[in-house]
Amino acid sequence: MNSLTVKQVIENVNVVAGEFVSVALAVKLANEATDILAIQYDTACNVVPMEIEIDDINVKYELPEDVIGIKNVTCNGKRYTNFNTDRNLIKVNTPGTFVIDTLIPPRHVEEETDSLDIHRFYHPAIVNYISSRVVRPPDEDLESSFYSLAISANERLSRLKRRGIRIPARLWR
Repeated sequence: MNSLTVKQVIENVNVVAGEFVSVALAVKLANEATDILAIQYDTACNVVPMEIEIDDINVKYELPEDVIGIKNVTCNGKRYTNFNTDRNLIKVNTPGTFVIDTLIPPRHVEEETDSLDIHRFYHPAIVNYISSRVVRPPDEDLESSFYSLAISANERLSRLKRRGIRIPARLWR
């Protein structure tokens, strides 16, 4: 995955907004944007498989604190739907070995050389989010384009994952 670095995001914001952005402000706004995207769209989160052996069906098993959702649960290689969750706890109704695909939010960037930990389809949305915040007065058109780009990236990634196929790269002339 070709992820933009904070430095590349700053360069793109300079082109879009025509404003200079400090590294500290770009880092803060990029982290805000990825948090918004991770909360609204599961395709913006990282899917991390976790394997647990469950022997006692009366016990709720704790998931790591950074888990914000569950994408899929399989038991012995087959999809499993008979489970209940309560915050970071999961309870199943049959014993076995379970693979839980957990949703983890993207990690935050801290430096100019850090890459965004989110799918590249969301990068233009993040650039527009930062651009909408650095101009005075704040640009509502850029902010609305952040949301529309995020929606289209989510739809595109949802189609990609549903069909299990790769989306061909667009040819640039």
